[in-house]
Amino acid sequence: MEARINISRRAPTFRQIPSSSMARYAPNEEAMTGMASSSDGGFRQRDKNVETFIRMREDDLANLEMKKQVTALKIEQLKMMRQLQDEISVLDKQKTDINQALEDSRAYRRQLLQSMPVVEQMEIVYEAGQASAINYQCIE
Repeated sequence: MEARINISRRAPTFRQIPSSSMARYAPNEEAMTGMASSSDGGFRQRDKNVETFIRMREDDLANLEMKKQVTALKIEQLKMMRQLQDEISVLDKQKTDINQALEDSRAYRRQLLQSMPVVEQMEIVYEAGQASAINYQCIE
């Protein structure tokens, strides 16, 4: 019996790519195998391709880290917006309460004026007018 041994003279290639998105980073197989026949050119090219691949992966890692930081900032911003919305709703409620109290005091004042005799009403209006004039002079 005769046994044949078939030995490939091609240089080994870098083929393990984790996902289809990584295909763009795969080293150039033709460049590696084409230069592998020379004494050291193929290994130099392969080293360059591997270094390029590593640099690209480091860049991808840096980009992912930046995206992570941006996402964390956006989450923080959303939390602050929620707090501001809560504070705005509290202030709106207080504004509504103040407006209601003001309207109630105006209604009470009208009711008091209607229950007084006409002469007393005129005196109150006159005094209010003088108070307004005094306030106006103070502002100037």
